[in-house]
Amino acid sequence: ALKGFIKVIYADPNSKLNLVPADIVANAHVLAAWSVGKKRYSSLLVANCTATENLHVKFCEYIETLNQLAQEFPIPQSFQQHTNLIIVPNKYLYCIIAAYYHYLPVIVLSVWLSLFGTKSRLYSLYCFFDMVMSSVRFFWFHTFEFERNNLEYLDKLIHPEDRKDLNLDFRDATILGMTLSLPEGSHFYDWKTDKKSEWERQRIKYNQVCCVHFNREEKPYDKSDHVYGNTMDMFQEVPLFQPP
Repeated sequence: ALKGFIKVIYADPNSKLNLVPADIVANAHVLAAWSVGKKRYSSLLVANCTATENLHVKFCEYIETLNQLAQEFPIPQSFQQHTNLIIVPNKYLYCIIAAYYHYLPVIVLSVWLSLFGTKSRLYSLYCFFDMVMSSVRFFWFHTFEFERNNLEYLDKLIHPEDRKDLNLDFRDATILGMTLSLPEGSHFYDWKTDKKSEWERQRIKYNQVCCVHFNREEKPYDKSDHVYGNTMDMFQEVPLFQPP
């Protein structure tokens, strides 16, 4: 969505996502296997590696956090525009908006490219995106609550000397802090090693603008642009910072 390919999505903006750090999930697997191997449980152990209250966030809040990530760490030497991701909880309204923002521009672009003997795969990509999203759509419309008792019990079993390597306590973690730390493990591309000429770079960027930013209006980010209140029953539009 931050790259502008996805402009509208079929989901409930108020449904909550259950976000857990990857290292916590890995530690939980290790500790669960260890506790079973030590026969600390007489029955099968079920430990729900689920989020704390800080990481049980709404879908719209998660999108806003991605927006802050793009503002804090913009991609260097790229076009930077503001765009909107529209979250639509109504199926029929989603079909209408998706046709306008996704399929109609792609059809026009495909016809235009066919005049030059080339083809665009964007239409098939949007079809593939809708097919994949249909398999996870149920989870974007429902909020799940899980017991954390077994997970907290596993955390208490960790020896103090092992906590520097194995830890299940992430109560202080926040979605904003986790998101803004992503660039630390994903370094920016070093343009000094790029062998493309300046003309080739500009041509690539121009093609990105034609394909990705087609039929888009540029506007500054304003938190007042969020659609809440009475319009929530229809759809919610979440501003996103655009680094292609």
